[in-house]
Amino acid sequence: MIFQIKGIKGIWDMNKISAVKALLYDCPNNDIQKIISQIEDVEVLYLYAYNYNWDNGFEIPQSILDNENCNLSIALLLFHRDDGIVYLLDKSGKENLPQWSFL
Repeated sequence: MIFQIKGIKGIWDMNKISAVKALLYDCPNNDIQKIISQIEDVEVLYLYAYNYNWDNGFEIPQSILDNENCNLSIALLLFHRDDGIVYLLDKSGKENLPQWSFL
């Protein structure tokens, strides 16, 4: 399946929701990270971040955060969805949340 998302080299050949669903359910993680790093559409980044399954690890959300088009609302959404507030409230338990250890 070829993804033609605006900003990656082309025009959408499917709507945004369908594109995000395909990224969520049909792509291997390595391909997803590569695609996310090239996405210029903030809405796609937000939709993906909102629907991401955190059982799949922190690498893909980190790719979203590393994307130059990631804005504050997306970053705060990821922080909230990964329970970052728990780390800030109880830093003694940081071994339970190693992804936030850089704070």
